[in-house]
Amino acid sequence: MSKKVSEGVDGVPFVVGVSTFLTQIHPGQALSFLAYICQYLNSYIIQMGNTSIPKKDEDLGACFYFLKMFIKVHPRKECDKFVRLLVPSYDMIPSLINLIT
Repeated sequence: MSKKVSEGVDGVPFVVGVSTFLTQIHPGQALSFLAYICQYLNSYIIQMGNTSIPKKDEDLGACFYFLKMFIKVHPRKECDKFVRLLVPSYDMIPSLINLIT
């Protein structure tokens, strides 16, 4: 996946492939995978709050883009509720990305 959100040319096929793979194994694995991604996002957001000047990093944008696309293409529709439960600031992430870029 591209590091920049604007260059996400190959991001969608990658997300569809990961989603397809996780659909073929136990259903709980997709939620477990999402929990790890959400844990990464939460730790990144907490780290941003602990610094006076947030550093420019494309990882947050790429991770958010991946998560947004995964929720959109994955057949289990409860993934969106699960992510919003684990990442309370999910709706604020686009503004955080604009803040640091």
